Amino acid sequence: MTIPFLPTRRAIGSVAALAFAAGAALLLGASTAVVDVAAIVAAGAWLLIAGTDLALTRRAWHAAPLRWQRELPPALAVGLERTLGGSLANGGDRDWQVSLFEHVDASFEVSGLPVTLRVPKGSIASLQYRARPTRRGSAVFAPAEARVRSVCGLFEMRHRLGAEAVLRVYPNFAAVARDPVVAGA
Repeated sequence: MTIPFLPTRRAIGSVAALAFAAGAALLLGASTAVVDVAAIVAAGAWLLIAGTDLALTRRAWHAAPLRWQRELPPALAVGLERTLGGSLANGGDRDWQVSLFEHVDASFEVSGLPVTLRVPKGSIASLQYRARPTRRGSAVFAPAEARVRSVCGLFEMRHRLGAEAVLRVYPNFAAVARDPVVAGA
């Protein structure tokens, strides 16, 4: 089961601050009854804010989700590193802070992922990463995962973007042609 949202450091820090405040109040001599009531009120307020954050973010996302479009070559050669990438289109009326995890075939060596970027409202943001296939055959790119920061920044919402893509990986014929034994020299 995939968890649809993850807490950010801001959320974890705010909960820790509430617990610290309750502990400090007890150490300073406040009665446990007062601290209990204050902690329950604070926890309720935090849950209300967190729920509102999730609801506002879901509403904004469903109104205009980001669109992921890969830019892949028709084929790749084994062992040759290439720059791959794509674009995130934001047709909505709010900026999104995104970490994009491209699900590249396991046979690739990849650098530059995840990519974290801001996608302003009504814009298209391009991103790139480096990939080197290590075996020939079909390489499958699963839909990407975007972790989108919530409106208040308490959570990262997880969304699958784009479609699956299959790319052919061929032997590196340029390296073979440079070999004097194979080239007939």
